[in-house]
Amino acid sequence: MNIAETITILGAVVALLGGISRLIAESRENRRYNEKTADNIEKIKSDVEQIKSTADTNSDLIAKTANGTKTLHRYRLFHDMQADIIKGYTTLERKREIAKLFESYKNLDGNGEIELLYHEFLELPLKGEENASI
Repeated sequence: MNIAETITILGAVVALLGGISRLIAESRENRRYNEKTADNIEKIKSDVEQIKSTADTNSDLIAKTANGTKTLHRYRLFHDMQADIIKGYTTLERKREIAKLFESYKNLDGNGEIELLYHEFLELPLKGEENASI
């Protein structure tokens, strides 16, 4: 083999080694990127688990709050409507306020005895604040 062929072969070997070196460097960079990506995915998984746990806790608290609110609405409606039914009349303002409270109670899935009482309450005659008939 002459010197020109040897130089050509050496040039090819150097070029091949340079290409292999670049592939190794890219492979290392890709591995680091993949490790970072895997770490990020694990962090995201952890965050999602924490969010799910918080959402479950919040759902439980919301349900308890809704139930407590419904119970308070029921108590207030029962006592206010029963008092007016016993008096035999109500005022326009009380009827409006009871209607709003009853609507809220129904939105909380309240029903039953209070609904029956509400229908009886709606039949009451209206009187003014000074007991004058309207």
